Amino acid sequence: GKPLPNRQNIVLTRDGSWSAEGAEVIHSPADLKNIQLIKPEVYIIGGAQVYELFMDQLEEILVSHVYQNYSGDTQFPKFESKFPNVAVVEKFETFELRRYSI
Repeated sequence: GKPLPNRQNIVLTRDGSWSAEGAEVIHSPADLKNIQLIKPEVYIIGGAQVYELFMDQLEEILVSHVYQNYSGDTQFPKFESKFPNVAVVEKFETFELRRYSI
């Protein structure tokens, strides 16, 4: 993939040689504190390990809840007990966007 346009893209990667135009690269979660954030909101887009790394620092989670079930070998970490407040932000034909907050 490539960085999304018109936003600050910070990529956490183990690959020391990875780079992309429009992205700031960090190699550990601790490196994030050294980056000047353009906006106070940070969106974590990752795989399961990245979500696990930041889960304790989150105040809310936006989840695309897909109406169908799919098989897979990786699942999003359990979070519902920490984020008991839920609201549907928007509904689509095949999924809905839900906001979970503390």
